[in-house]
Amino acid sequence: MAAPEQSEGTLVERKYATSEVRRVERPGGVVYVKRYGTGVDGALSTEHVRAKLRREQHLLALMHASPPRNPRLGLVEVVDVDIDGLVVTTKEVPGVSLQDLLLDRRADRDILTALFLAGRWQRWFQTLPVSEEDIRSRSANDPLDLVAYCDIRLRKLREFGYVWPNEEEHREVLDALQQLVDASDPEHLRPVWAHSDYAPGNILWDGNRLTPIDFTMAHISTALTDVTHLIHRMEMFAVYFPWHRWPVDRWREAVLRGYGQADLAEQPAYRASMVRHHVCRLLTYVRRGAENLKQSLHNSYVRARVRHRLLCLLGLR
Repeated sequence: MAAPEQSEGTLVERKYATSEVRRVERPGGVVYVKRYGTGVDGALSTEHVRAKLRREQHLLALMHASPPRNPRLGLVEVVDVDIDGLVVTTKEVPGVSLQDLLLDRRADRDILTALFLAGRWQRWFQTLPVSEEDIRSRSANDPLDLVAYCDIRLRKLREFGYVWPNEEEHREVLDALQQLVDASDPEHLRPVWAHSDYAPGNILWDGNRLTPIDFTMAHISTALTDVTHLIHRMEMFAVYFPWHRWPVDRWREAVLRGYGQADLAEQPAYRASMVRHHVCRLLTYVRRGAENLKQSLHNSYVRARVRHRLLCLLGLR
């Protein structure tokens, strides 16, 4: 993808190969200009990227048409959307990311309040209307059914040369996951709008208001996808940095209280959704290359920990 002109601002983030973000100072205030691309070596068609941008524009419009009543729950404000130019421009959101706050390993009142509001924001977000067209627009590689979703990604593990699971283990994992799905409350599996990267780095907190950002990956998913993803990403701190102690239990409790289901972690659908995230995390670390021996050893350690946790969630370890 060609680099934008220097006048378009300072590149502040290149999080995905399919988009880049620049911070631009304008007379009316600072804005963030997100320019979509077609991925590495043009892997995505321009029309696919435009469809993705239309979906993001549609979702942001839905959010502003029915904003949260709680003034402490913020929304990204859209300045302009250029479908043909593959650009969306939004106003700057004040605050710092939860990622930065959580890495301090604190569980003080301010952080717990932010996490409570992160759960509350999800509770509101899932009230947005979902149409049949929204559901049909999902990719065939991203089915709503959790078992089918994990089946695809487990097979990709072997495609990338990972030795696990073999065919027998593959069936065992899917059978155990199916049992969790069958025992789940249908309300937990209903289709809703999902941010799909509801991670600490994409949630800003200014000490009073909490605002999720970056809806690049948003689409329809099952009801627990986002809230469990946030918790999963916080739990991964203990895997990435095992030499520290992390107050994950208190963080999880705050999110689930805000979500309105304090006992959710005991539910089969919660475990099933967590299996989904661990399968994805394992695939990420199978696909990820290593530039040196230290990084290779770290990646191997992460894969082992994630796989162990995955089997524990399924009751297979």
